[in-house]
Amino acid sequence: MNIKTLEKIINQYKDDILRFALYRIGSYENALDITQNVFIKCFEKNIDFDQIENPKSYLYKTVFNACIDFNRKSKIETVLIDENQEIATSDKYQHEIYEEYQRINFMLKDIPTEQAEIVKMRIIDEMSFKEISKITDLQVATVKSRFKYGINKLKKFHQNKKEV
Repeated sequence: MNIKTLEKIINQYKDDILRFALYRIGSYENALDITQNVFIKCFEKNIDFDQIENPKSYLYKTVFNACIDFNRKSKIETVLIDENQEIATSDKYQHEIYEEYQRINFMLKDIPTEQAEIVKMRIIDEMSFKEISKITDLQVATVKSRFKYGINKLKKFHQNKKEV
């Protein structure tokens, strides 16, 4: 493995991968551990990113699977960050990601998890439907329909709030 390539990949994707993990785990520390473990495993397995067609997609799928494994082992579903949980305000990035996480989960809490996950990947992580399909092992048509239904439910919820 070319260590310079791995270093470049880490620098290029670490923040996006960390945010991606956080939205699936709900704990900054656990998301950070998952992110670091993914990069360590890539090093240990001697993954050659020069030979991978889409390193970003590869990393997202790996983190997605690591989050699923984490949740299975923890026997919990994604946990919302408690509003009273202490967040290190000295870490501006951590504080901003926490606030963003809270806003997004508030909006998505009333739609089915499988739709919310697709909406997050499409809008927050700015993935194409094809990328989401590869990561989730779903057909592109299924990804599109879950996104459409999720967005429609969000629109209805927002309209109902305006009317009240």
